Amino acid sequence: MVQFNFDMLGNLPRIDKYIVKIAAAKKKRKKVIVIGSGIAGLAVSIRLKTKGYDVEVYEKNENVGGKLSDFYIDNYRHDFGPKLFTMPDLIEDIFKDAGVNIDDYFK
Repeated sequence: MVQFNFDMLGNLPRIDKYIVKIAAAKKKRKKVIVIGSGIAGLAVSIRLKTKGYDVEVYEKNENVGGKLSDFYIDNYRHDFGPKLFTMPDLIEDIFKDAGVNIDDYFK
């Protein structure tokens, strides 16, 4: 009968060290970078965050929202794009996924 000793492995790491590394890797969150904070960038950021990802959003403009943003010239407000949601169920899904009551933000 041969008795196995971990010292026979020399400099090779022990199996229990691998188990610790695997457990630590499972606890480590994946990081995602989203370029652009328009409606699509914000939606995917919220959904990824609710799935446990660390999310960073980068935007080149001063405001978030993309075409949902507005700007002022001589005290007049202008929209960058339409502000009408033609598929409100998609917005409701995002709020539901995030565990936030949509009625607290929309009337």
